[in-house]
Order: sequence, then C-alpha cells, then structure tokens
Amino acid sequence: MTPETEARVKAFRQALEQAADEPVLSTWRDYLKAFPRGCCELASQTLAQYLMEEGSNLHPFIIGMAWDDGPDRHGHVIVALDGEYIDLTLDQFDGYNDRIVAEPIESGGQIAAFIQTVRGLGGAFSTRKLTFDGIPDQAWKLYHWLKNTADRLLAASGQDRKPG
Repeated sequence: MTPETEARVKAFRQALEQAADEPVLSTWRDYLKAFPRGCCELASQTLAQYLMEEGSNLHPFIIGMAWDDGPDRHGHVIVALDGEYIDLTLDQFDGYNDRIVAEPIESGGQIAAFIQTVRGLGGAFSTRKLTFDGIPDQAWKLYHWLKNTADRLLAASGQDRKPG
C-alpha cells in the first residue's frame, strides 16, 4: 500500500471513531456508539467509496464472510485492494487489538489467520458489490461527513495527497 493510501485509510478510521460523538450524526449515534463492534459493513463500504473518489485509480472490493460457531451465526466484512486486505474493525474480535489491519493477502498475517478460523468453522465467503444499502437511513449523509472529516484530518497532518 502506498504511503498516501495508508494515510487515507488511517484518517478514515479516525473519522469513523469520531462519528459516534458528532451531534450532526444523531441518526447513526446508536449504530456507531459501539464502534468498531457491528460496524464492519459500514466501515468497509464507506472506506471503499472513499478510496475510489477524486480521480483515484484504486479499485477496492468488498469481501463478506459468514460462519456459525455453534449456537450463533456471525459475519464480517473487509476490503481488498491491490493484493492487500484492509480491515478497519478487526479489533472488535477478541485477540485482535490493532485499530487498522492492512496486510498483503498472502502474508499469513492477522487477517489471513482470521480467515483461516472462519474457514475452519465452515464459513462462506463472497464478494459484495459496493453499496450503501446495508447502512441505515440516509447513508450518503453519513458518508459525506466521514469523507469531509477524513479529508480535514489528512490536510491537518500534511498528508492530503491523493493516491495515484
């Protein structure tokens, strides 16, 4: 991942963390208050959109996972981009503490280990279309707030160059 893309991913995660406390976003407060828990679809879909904008030649896609661990059905969603996995919410699961996990697909890292665990539980994997349909209410309002906040964070850090 280029340093510019990495900076954008970090700024976007920071925007997601700030969203639950933002009064303008009261519609999503209950949804985001436990971030990162339960926010993988929202985080992945909006991050993918953010990475594709403004003349970017990046082409992320969404990977969905579903598995049973006995009595419960679970799911998780991540982004794949140029041979790397990006997960903004892996820290919602026990044993995973990094705020942002980005690693080459073939690295055998944290995300690869998580995927192997899901496979071991008979999990199913799918590529999902980029859509805000799974985000409650007017998702574009939330997305624009996240985008503007991430852009401001990037500008403040001096890392606001767009990925090539």
